[in-house]
Amino acid sequence: MVVGLALSSWRDVSAQWSLVSPTSPPTARTDAVIAYDFARQRTVLFGGFPGNTETHTWDGSAWTLAAASGPPVTWAGAMAYEPATSTLVSFGGRDAVATHAQTWRWTGSAWVRQFPSASPFARSHHAMATDHRRGRVVLFGGRIPPAGYLGDTWEWDGSAWLQRSATGPSPRSGHKLAWDPRREKVILFGGAGVAGALADTWEWNGTGWTFLTAAGPTADADPTMATVGANVALLTSVGGVRTWTWNGSLWQPLTSPSEPTNRTGCAMAADVNGAVLFGGYNVLFGHYGDTWKLRAAASRLYVPAGADTVEANALLPIGGMARRRIQTTIDAAAFPRGQRAGLLHGVHLRRDGSAVLFPARTIDLRVTLGAAASAPIAMSTNFVANWAATPTLVYQGTVSLPLSFAGLPAPAPFQLALPFANAWLWNSQSLTLELDMLATSLLAQYDVDAASQPYSAGVVTAAGQSCSGASGPPALRLPAAATLMVGGAIDIGLTAARPGAPAFSLLGDSDTTWAGIPLPFQWPGTTCNVYHNWAVQQVALVRGDGTASMTYPIPPVTHLSGTRLFSQWGVYEGGAGPPLVTTGMARMTIGPVPAALWDTIANTDGSVTGVKSAGAWLTPVYQFDLN
Repeated sequence: MVVGLALSSWRDVSAQWSLVSPTSPPTARTDAVIAYDFARQRTVLFGGFPGNTETHTWDGSAWTLAAASGPPVTWAGAMAYEPATSTLVSFGGRDAVATHAQTWRWTGSAWVRQFPSASPFARSHHAMATDHRRGRVVLFGGRIPPAGYLGDTWEWDGSAWLQRSATGPSPRSGHKLAWDPRREKVILFGGAGVAGALADTWEWNGTGWTFLTAAGPTADADPTMATVGANVALLTSVGGVRTWTWNGSLWQPLTSPSEPTNRTGCAMAADVNGAVLFGGYNVLFGHYGDTWKLRAAASRLYVPAGADTVEANALLPIGGMARRRIQTTIDAAAFPRGQRAGLLHGVHLRRDGSAVLFPARTIDLRVTLGAAASAPIAMSTNFVANWAATPTLVYQGTVSLPLSFAGLPAPAPFQLALPFANAWLWNSQSLTLELDMLATSLLAQYDVDAASQPYSAGVVTAAGQSCSGASGPPALRLPAAATLMVGGAIDIGLTAARPGAPAFSLLGDSDTTWAGIPLPFQWPGTTCNVYHNWAVQQVALVRGDGTASMTYPIPPVTHLSGTRLFSQWGVYEGGAGPPLVTTGMARMTIGPVPAALWDTIANTDGSVTGVKSAGAWLTPVYQFDLN
């Protein structure tokens, strides 16, 4: 089934859990507070149950005891990075006697008590996260003695607590907050309220909360969540441990050869190359003291076709040999929103199968984060350059090209992976690349190749019609054809539906039969038509204006080109009308992936100049490894 293949591609199988055994780890504990210190590139762990006031830091491979004592509040508090002062701020929590309302700051070496004029009520099991777009720390909810739940929202601006909202998600405790880099907002998941465990996802935009979805992970009274690269990772423990990732629009299950054992009250936060998880509690095995790392595999990030390339030729005084220099600056805004943050691990180079290579052919490569304001005025293997500003050098080296490509197919007979010694944070920065190509002789022909693979829009047509419910006939909003392409997304909308009703986004791959039943057919007890096989169902609540929406990312894999899919909505109106009201259908075809276009700089006459033979100027470094 085609849609089965497509949907399996949407599942995130890239990230990996691994159990590590560092020397001198913290002792076993539950409900410790944890946060990543961006200024010092350390994850900070404080306290935990049973009573503990130690502060430990994690550098990606080892734990270090940073302070033996600290605030008296020892467990079930919350902590987050504070951009205004480049420190961590902690609030609330419990000790053996009481619940507290104290605010503390970790400076990197010591704890300092803060005394704001106003602060949230004393609480435990609340959640905090950093709003990196607005430079504030967001706090929501928690528990007050003896068994009350809170639903208020506060922000810390670096010196004061400001109550921002008294409405939003239902009052709860044990929930988690995390920064969503793709949508640049703080998201909330789960927790426990008066009705029990919750499975809803909300988003804070700085002024109010928006409900996003109740689909995906099972309800969990004490999940664990953290930002990992460009995504958010969630660990649930109800019915067994399961890891999920949030891609900005939906939760996807993540598979890994190994996962942490079932537990609650564990501490998880970002670290220098993914996320780190420590401790927790299991009713059979007690408190844990193990350390797990979540590291996402590199994902492809294609350079936009609009990259600003400056190319030049130079005959430099290096033994009279011809060299070709190319410099490319790619503005961060040219990348999709979800690809502007993560870790840069390396670059890949590709070469056209028609290229004629000669011994000793080399490429000198320099990669920097932060755009150079002007092109270098001179280059050598050491890249003597005239920079108006000083970017961060992340790679510099000389690469020898392979001499033989026997048995490897064109047009890319080889692909050079150039890993960096260290991963570099990619966070809304421009990227500057320089290549200096050395030819062994002026009489030898050479070329430098770049690949571009533009994606074509898909095709969308409407079919069928909506049936009428208590609020009239709901309407299907067709997906945009421009984004219906490999690497794009299916954005399905609903309008004119009954506010507050559960709406089902339905996706299938056949409009002829469903389990042997010819299509379309009428839903039992109604006059509403089923137009395709409902292979995928996602739930969304209809908003107050009668709308709902659902987005399905299309993976960047070429075999999905030409895939036919169908979408329809069903709205459950309860006793107000028919048991299920359906819309018409959208027929969709994912756009084709054209053959790769190669931009070749060819030298055929022994001169220094070279001739561009096809395409537009691109960068020879055509993709990056990120996570």
